[in-house]
Amino acid sequence: MTPRLPAGELLRRLTLPDSAFAAAADPALPQAVMHRLVDLAQGR
Repeated sequence: MTPRLPAGELLRRLTLPDSAFAAAADPALPQAVMHRLVDLAQGR
């Protein structure tokens, strides 16, 4: 998957129900945010 949006816009879209899933899958998402999402998904 090719990054399509700047990281700041991806972070904003993570908070929107209609776009959060797509934003979380974008490779331009900062690595620290990706790790935090995984931690949250695993209940940490």
